[in-house]
Amino acid sequence: MKKLFIRFFLLICSIALCSLFGYSCSNNYNVEIDSGNKLQNDNLPIKHSTALYPGYTFDELARKADLVIYARVVSVEETILDMDIFLMTPVVLEIIEIYKGNAEHQFTFFRDGGRTDTYIEKSSTYELTPDMEAIFFLTSRGYGFGPFTTWPIANNMVVLDWDAFLRLSIHDINIKEENLNEYEIAKLIDTPESFNTCLLNDFIALLSSLTQD
Repeated sequence: MKKLFIRFFLLICSIALCSLFGYSCSNNYNVEIDSGNKLQNDNLPIKHSTALYPGYTFDELARKADLVIYARVVSVEETILDMDIFLMTPVVLEIIEIYKGNAEHQFTFFRDGGRTDTYIEKSSTYELTPDMEAIFFLTSRGYGFGPFTTWPIANNMVVLDWDAFLRLSIHDINIKEENLNEYEIAKLIDTPESFNTCLLNDFIALLSSLTQD
């Protein structure tokens, strides 16, 4: 009971801090979000996304997303300038299963950040590479929810970073530590020796209970 209270307290603190900032976007590159991504090793300078997103609980995220899908990355396209201000990288997804909303067999997700001729802007969510599989929380127009957009899948497990762990730990779901170095996902995302995971079927069951009309 005490352990559950501590987890709940940490989640509330995290949400409160995010709510103080609200949502804003800037092109000054003076606010860093550590996205936990692996970028190609080249000589381009790396800047960091300045987009701040609301600290939704998992329940709120499930309700606010227009589209929740299990999908495989088909291709990562050339970075574009959205509204002449924001760098966006179109990512073509092949949908494996839809848990909420409606979409065609393929759907384009506009991930924030990207690569230009002179610099790289790190995304607030995971870098995506072809054949990577994940659960995606998206709007109907293909935009995400920052660091809460992408939930990578490895060996029928959902990979949880610290923020994801806090959001799920208040629910009755079995979370355990896994050594991801033995899985292909470790080559795609920055991971410590161990990472929190939950079974994909448990994640889907929880998600389904939150998205039922």
